Amino acid sequence: MSKLSPRFQELWSNENRSLDISEYEQCLNEWQNAHDKKMMTKYVITILFFCAGLWALYENAIFMAVILLLLRPISI
Repeated sequence: MSKLSPRFQELWSNENRSLDISEYEQCLNEWQNAHDKKMMTKYVITILFFCAGLWALYENAIFMAVILLLLRPISI
């Protein structure tokens, strides 16, 4: 919780956990902002892996086509 503001930490450690709506919205917004960067990073990594998978599939398809062309019977 080191990236969270002192106000958020104070509200989070409140023993009776009773917050008014403005305090609740402040906590919710700060919690969402703290997690937005992580989610965007995961989305970018997922997209990169998906593209790498498509590239590998494309390369494999070309390789298999070349192999199949080489293995077909030669008719003279």
